[in-house]
Formats: sequence, C-alpha cells, structure tokens
Amino acid sequence: MMYRDNIKGGSLLRKKLFLTISLVLIALILGACGQDDTTTMTTSHDPTEPHDESTCAFCNMKIYLKDDEMGVFTAQAITEDGKTLFFDDSGCLLNYERKDDALALETKWVRDYVSQEWLKAGDASIAHADIKTPMKYGYVFFSSDQDAKDFVTNNANLNAKSSSWEDIDAVSKERFMKKMGHK
Repeated sequence: MMYRDNIKGGSLLRKKLFLTISLVLIALILGACGQDDTTTMTTSHDPTEPHDESTCAFCNMKIYLKDDEMGVFTAQAITEDGKTLFFDDSGCLLNYERKDDALALETKWVRDYVSQEWLKAGDASIAHADIKTPMKYGYVFFSSDQDAKDFVTNNANLNAKSSSWEDIDAVSKERFMKKMGHK
C-alpha cells in the first residue's frame, strides 16, 4: 500500500508542477503582450520623406523633395489617426487647420534650412526674408537660435528678420480669408 501512495503522491506532485509551470508561462505571455501594447501606445510617429507624387494637403500643389532647391520649405504633419500630410510651404500647414474638413494634427515638422533635416515645428527658430518659397511666404526654419541670427545678419539685403509662428499665422490667415471671399 505504501508503494501505491508513493505513486499517487508522485502523480499529484507532477500535476501540481505542471499546473505551476503552466500558470507561470501564461503570466509571462500575458505580460509580454501587455508590454507591446504599452510601447505601441507611447511611441510617436517619426517624420517621413514625401515621394514624387506627393501634393500639398491644403493647396494641392507639388511637394518638393529634400534634394530639390525648394524642398527645404516642405512641411509635414501627422494626424491624430496616424496619417502623414505634406505641405509645400509653412502657411499651407497653418491654413490646412482652418479648413472645415481638416483632420486634427498631432505633430508638425518643418525642415531645418541648414541641414534640411526634419525638426518639430514648435522647436524651430524662425526667420523671414524676401526669398522665393513655393507659396511666397518667405519663412525659413532653424534648429538653433544662432543659425537663425546668422541668417538674418547675412541676409540683410533680403530684408531678413527674426520671426515667429504668430507672424506666419497672421499672414496665412489673411491669405486664407481672401481665398474664402472674406476681407
């Protein structure tokens, strides 16, 4: 009889061990799934490069690529649902949000005038000059205040001056109102 009890006890021990291992594996699997979800939710979208067929989400004009002379003025935004929109000039970026059917924008980028790398619009130092841009706004963006100051100093002959998003918004709003038939 003792022999039988040992067999039953061994079987019970194996069942407990199997159950314990199964529960640990399930917990690990569920924990790993939860970590992936958290990572996905906290990851923000990175800027991307437009392609040859990209058009401005506001005015439908051609988007210039990075290696084009006018590509330095391209802007982009990510909507709240993850869609990437491109704009041929900074004023179009702001006017897009004035449209009745505009998607809410989560993040906005402009190109650094020096490196042509993307930088968050809110982090940019801004200058304005009498320079040719796709929609003739004339604004340029810099990753540093010093680069913006140097641009203003070196381009006095082009009426260069420091600027702000508020300045761009005032000009773009005026153009938008004219386009919509308001004065």
